Amino acid sequence: MDKRAEEAAVPENFKDAKLNNFKKDVYVLPESQEIINLAFKASKNFVWHFDKFRDEGKGLYFHSNTKGSGKTRLISSITNAINSQHPQLHAIYKKADDLLGEIKSTFIPNVDTEQVIDKFRTSDLLVVDDLGVENIDDKNGWVERTLTDIFDKRLEKNKVTIFSSNYSLSDLDGVYASDRISSRIRKMVVEIPMPEESIRDQESRKEAEEMENILFRG
Repeated sequence: MDKRAEEAAVPENFKDAKLNNFKKDVYVLPESQEIINLAFKASKNFVWHFDKFRDEGKGLYFHSNTKGSGKTRLISSITNAINSQHPQLHAIYKKADDLLGEIKSTFIPNVDTEQVIDKFRTSDLLVVDDLGVENIDDKNGWVERTLTDIFDKRLEKNKVTIFSSNYSLSDLDGVYASDRISSRIRKMVVEIPMPEESIRDQESRKEAEEMENILFRG
């Protein structure tokens, strides 16, 4: 159980992230506010009706070209909510690069690589953050083959997967050499756009202003 809790854990800075404390008003642009309202509504309904989505094997795919647009914050909130409501569920939260790194770490004698890959194939919920960035140096196609295998098995087993990415599903075709990954993900998820606005930059500027006010006060 401790191992499962560790695997289900979201990034440390989002461990307290909840849907009811997700701040939609930090988005400034009117089009961003419209997009985040829809994404937030979809997120809440997904959590509320998770049993239905689990029966159907359907997950979510959040995407935005803009880094810091709130994708990780939102999928962390969803993961925390599901972990809380379904404590017996085997959930795994991984950045795509870390997922592959864990598999690569087994490429040593007397370690069962297949067992590690299989947990990603079979977990009740797999949350993959930052899909696409891990493919930069995939010269021999290992990344694509490994992810295709994992997603293919999850599709066959009707397992729920949540993704975040800087790429829309149509753009994924340009990231990987073939369309095998995007074609599988399309069958696994509902695609949800996120705002093309960086709230991370806004938060950084606000924090810097607060520190400057302290430093130069009086």
